[in-house]
Amino acid sequence: MRSHLFLAFFLLYFFPGLPCSFSATSITRHGTTWVFDKEYESGTYLNGDPWVVGPVTITAISPLPETGKNGSVLNPSIGREQGFDNRVSPYNSYIDELNIGKALPALLEPSSSLISSISNSTETTWGQINTFSVLTILSEPPPSGAFRPAYIGGDFSHPWKEQDVSYESLATFDKSKLSNVPILSDLEQQFSFLWYEQDLTWTGRYLHTPYQANNGYGKDMAIKTGDAALSLNLNYTNEQKSTLLYNFIQYGIDIYGIITMGGLWYDTGGHNVGRFSPLLVAAICLDDPQMKSAITGSAAKFSELRQTFYVSQNDIDNAPYYSADGRPRLAYTLDDLGKPDWGETHTDNSKRDGNNWDSFYRDICGSVLQAPAIAALVMGAREIIGHDAFFDYAQRHLYYREGFFANPQFYNGYDDGDSYGEGNTTKLAPFKFNETPAFHRDFFLAHEHNVPSTSPPPSPPSDLLID
Repeated sequence: MRSHLFLAFFLLYFFPGLPCSFSATSITRHGTTWVFDKEYESGTYLNGDPWVVGPVTITAISPLPETGKNGSVLNPSIGREQGFDNRVSPYNSYIDELNIGKALPALLEPSSSLISSISNSTETTWGQINTFSVLTILSEPPPSGAFRPAYIGGDFSHPWKEQDVSYESLATFDKSKLSNVPILSDLEQQFSFLWYEQDLTWTGRYLHTPYQANNGYGKDMAIKTGDAALSLNLNYTNEQKSTLLYNFIQYGIDIYGIITMGGLWYDTGGHNVGRFSPLLVAAICLDDPQMKSAITGSAAKFSELRQTFYVSQNDIDNAPYYSADGRPRLAYTLDDLGKPDWGETHTDNSKRDGNNWDSFYRDICGSVLQAPAIAALVMGAREIIGHDAFFDYAQRHLYYREGFFANPQFYNGYDDGDSYGEGNTTKLAPFKFNETPAFHRDFFLAHEHNVPSTSPPPSPPSDLLID
């Protein structure tokens, strides 16, 4: 039996994307070990996450769960209450009863997900939880090559499998013609870990791990998810793409599960950007109608879509704007009617919008729109998303930053024609500290016109070449 278990763990560790089945008395994932009372049929999903056929009795978890440390939660739900660590933040209430790791042995029924955490030994503001891992309990083995059910809102019928993944949905642009291309193995490692989502408000950043973002912030998550979405549209072979693609689709499935339970990522500054790209890739590569419906502008499930809009008469009539925070907000005028724009909390409270380039969070959020926008364009998803303001503002934001509006060739009727750093702003170079990442910028400018013919062209003429 020992040789059998050794082979199983060898395959799980060195080939995480290889589905396999084995009998085991324990199983380990990313440093967390779950110990069973006897042998159970076990295995791994396409992305390497483990499953076990139950009901199963967990007798021990390592690292050892303690009060307020290394917690494990069964079937978590959306919200701020958590049973992982009592040092996370005062906003994410630790509920000791949720931590089933302190009440072992525990009998876990099928169609369940157990999330176990590894806490940092010292108290930190961000990244108090170092890793999350998920063990899925089933009534029978999953189909070969199955994706894991989402840990919130999971579909345990395993509707998505490796054979459903369409590589043809991805572009194959020449990576040698772009600079600052991320290292593929780094992205594979980052997305092999569970990017845990539970608290969908701004305080959710305290529950994020260092693999998601060093400071838990949505903007930093958006840079990484943007890196992944664009890298998958480069000319790597399908075999080279497979590990990252499977991991990224799995994150998209987890996001979709949360949406099926009523979740959405509110438009709240820069906290909730970054979750759109994984579901975009999953929806298109799996060609799933329900997933596609969840990425539409009309569904309004993502901050990237909720914060972008075309200026309407109602927006012009919004003045006076919210001013209690002392932040500058310039009013829209009739000249702005129909302009693609961005607003801090536009869907929830458009009174916090402002018609100035240096309106708070515009630089943060606007700088990470280019990656999901161009990924959607080259994957032929513009019509599916049906929210043109998202695409048009992503372009407008980057064009302004690049100083294109000083050239009449790029003037779109909404910008003042001044060079970058001037115009409708109260400070010079308002995007100075939050530039669009160079890889995202270069990819966008190189390929914004290389879109499938079934998609509407971007706003500027299709023959507009950018050197």
